[in-house]
Amino acid sequence: MKEKRLIESVEEKNERLKKDAESKQIKRENETEEEKKERLQKDSQHKQIIRDNETEEEKKERLQKDLQHKQTIRDNETEEEKKERLESNKLRKEINRTIEKIEKQQKWEKERDERIKNEKTILPFIRRPGANFKDVKPFRLGKRDVICTKCGAEHYRTEPRGKDGSFTNCCQQGKVKMEAGSKDYPKLMKDLMTKLHPDTNYVKVFDLNKRAINSSLSCAHMYATNVQLAPGVPYLKIQGKVLHKMPKLYYPTGNNATFGGQNYIVDSGTATTSRLAALDKKNIKLNGELMEELDILMRNENVFAKSYVMLKDTVEKNKETAQDNEAPKELRLVFKNKPDSARNYDKVEAENEVAFVYQPGPNGEIPRDEIIIFEKRPDGQFVNEYLREWDPKVEPLTYPLFYPTGKGQFYEGQKRDSNDEKSRKLTDREYYAFKTQQRNEKTHGFNPILYGGKLFLQYLCDAWAKVEANRLRYIDTHQPKLRAANYKEVHEALFKKAMELGKAPGTVKILPSTFYGGPRFMRELCSDAISMVDEFGKPTALITMTVNPEDEDIIMNLYKDQKAWERPDVVNSCFYQKMHELIRYVEKSEIFGPVIASVVVVEFQKRGLPHCHCAFTLKEKWDTVEKVDAYVRGYLPPKNQEEADAAGEVYDKEDYELTKKFMIHTPCGIHNPNAPCMVNGKCKRNFPRDNRETTEMDVNGFTKPKCPKNDRSFTMKVKGKDVTVDNRWVQ
Repeated sequence: MKEKRLIESVEEKNERLKKDAESKQIKRENETEEEKKERLQKDSQHKQIIRDNETEEEKKERLQKDLQHKQTIRDNETEEEKKERLESNKLRKEINRTIEKIEKQQKWEKERDERIKNEKTILPFIRRPGANFKDVKPFRLGKRDVICTKCGAEHYRTEPRGKDGSFTNCCQQGKVKMEAGSKDYPKLMKDLMTKLHPDTNYVKVFDLNKRAINSSLSCAHMYATNVQLAPGVPYLKIQGKVLHKMPKLYYPTGNNATFGGQNYIVDSGTATTSRLAALDKKNIKLNGELMEELDILMRNENVFAKSYVMLKDTVEKNKETAQDNEAPKELRLVFKNKPDSARNYDKVEAENEVAFVYQPGPNGEIPRDEIIIFEKRPDGQFVNEYLREWDPKVEPLTYPLFYPTGKGQFYEGQKRDSNDEKSRKLTDREYYAFKTQQRNEKTHGFNPILYGGKLFLQYLCDAWAKVEANRLRYIDTHQPKLRAANYKEVHEALFKKAMELGKAPGTVKILPSTFYGGPRFMRELCSDAISMVDEFGKPTALITMTVNPEDEDIIMNLYKDQKAWERPDVVNSCFYQKMHELIRYVEKSEIFGPVIASVVVVEFQKRGLPHCHCAFTLKEKWDTVEKVDAYVRGYLPPKNQEEADAAGEVYDKEDYELTKKFMIHTPCGIHNPNAPCMVNGKCKRNFPRDNRETTEMDVNGFTKPKCPKNDRSFTMKVKGKDVTVDNRWVQ
């Protein structure tokens, strides 16, 4: 047969191959499904054997031929054949994806069933490092002495940074370039801010009343609804819309006292008297001499105060030069959108770098988008100007203690680097993050914001409100990009509700899940947490970590005579570094065993101190009393070695002192009926708790730690009285 094929001609070979093909086709048409399956399997095995034995060159040649063959077919196919091929490929891919999804789901269900089956099996107890509480070394951050190589901001050693030593949370690794501090800050205010003024009475009054003094000196004011809490650590909590407003009349009407910039129209003594009287109504006592010194400083240094003085001088000059029986000119003060910006008004009487006084035309035309101060109103009403939160003049007008000259670099939607045309737009969050960083004063200038105390808290609340408002404004103006029209269910529900109420529906604005803190954002996180419980089971351990305002890592990074509440930037930075270290220690070092899932939630207490709840799902469940007692303690530790030996426990003096300091619920009830935890005469935390000689575990896995009734107790002061605290008050 082989010899015959060697001598056959091309025509004979083609005829033979044609007959073989026809014979195979007839055979395939008459074969059963089993025979077809067997034939294809043999062909597949045969091709696989050939491919396993082929060299790299043969493989490359085969793939090249296949590619050319497919390309030849595609070049010669019709539009219908092409459309049919693409639809076939699409259908085949969808089928494969569905098969993969089903197989993956079946695999997950099988693993889940196996996991649930294994959970019911109680594993032997393995004592992990987390059960050892003696001689535990605290995690220390030390000084914030790691300097950003790009902007000079100070950071903790554990904060993530780039290879070049730059940080993201201060200057976006050198992309943001701005004025960091003030190098011409007035000495009087600097001495008061830093508490270095020789008059200690001035320092005390100024330190206690920075917000009130700032408000009395400012031309504009921030308004928001303050939330009052029980007495305690100083705080500032606001809710609702934040507004910035200033009087539009340059002089008060009737018997009204001067307010805002009007104080710079009258003489310094009258302005000081007016300010003291206004604050006295709020039971705020200030030093008259101090306020007069600050008023004079503002008149000499602040460009906005000078603008009001300029208006007053121009009005008086026009009155003097007016002819007999001639009405004086009506003048207005206009604050420019940008310092030194060009103007298109001819009748300008006086001008400086931020404002000008002009005489309106016969129609009383007003410059667009600029703040106008009227000499008088025809109707005699007192009118306020509401400033837009993105107006660059809001900060210097509202915070004269931070910007006593009224000059500086403010946020106005500029680029990150004004000298780089390709630089991206600076966001307001990046602006405030840059402004509130601590830097070397000699190199970068004095930053009064960090010395502001309660005024610093107000500044941060104001900044947060602006950032949030700008994010909401972006979402409002970019609804098409967010594909808001795809939320059909929302539209249908809205129209249905409107029809029921007989009202016309308003415009639908979709708040997407990417908006931090929004309903969809929170719902998405909640769904993720629930899915993790469904997949990995209930959490094994819940760890709560609260910031300690007396932590030495915080105290050593404060300025002289500052308290932790005055520097939320230091407190939050320290907290987050220690929180990440806690998570790393539990997950990477496996002090409680291997962690298969975790959920971390960060919250802020009513006083602004952050704390986190970390729920860890461990591979080894705490399903016996022995395991729970090894890691959890709900009672006082032994206070001396003799007591520890008698109970068969380990004595650690530091553990005892820390438990007394941080793990005790301050006695309430009859000892302190007005405690914040008291609701309707009962403690909402259920203290004092019941004694339990053993740890109790219910069928749902909820655990009540052991709280024995023994002689362990100590005495603490509550409302000036000695109260005995025992195990029932341990948190």
